[in-house]
Amino acid sequence: MADINDWDEEVPTKTTEIMPVFKRTSESYAELEQIHGPGAPRFISLEAESMVVGRALDAEIRVDSLQVSRKHMLITLVAEEHRCEDLKSRNGVYLNGVRIHSAMLRQGDNIQVGDVVFIYHERR
Repeated sequence: MADINDWDEEVPTKTTEIMPVFKRTSESYAELEQIHGPGAPRFISLEAESMVVGRALDAEIRVDSLQVSRKHMLITLVAEEHRCEDLKSRNGVYLNGVRIHSAMLRQGDNIQVGDVVFIYHERR
């Protein structure tokens, strides 16, 4: 008689493909989480190849604060990564507390424009 374990199953186990952790898939996404300033809290999906953050009516990410320039910051998709760029704003762009002109964004980065604070989230 064959040895039978209690945990043996008669039904075959379903197998699925395991994706590498950092491989981009169609389920990849990036978003800004606004945690401080007028309009907070909110999440903004970064679906377009470029998005302007500012007070202007035509800004893709509109912020209603006098400390934010009309066209304050540009977020662009470059080789599947997001870059933020100061558009010569009066109050500057701060990435993780450091004033920048342009920088690539990484998961969890803190971005400040005027009195507005965003956290960058991405899933690869």
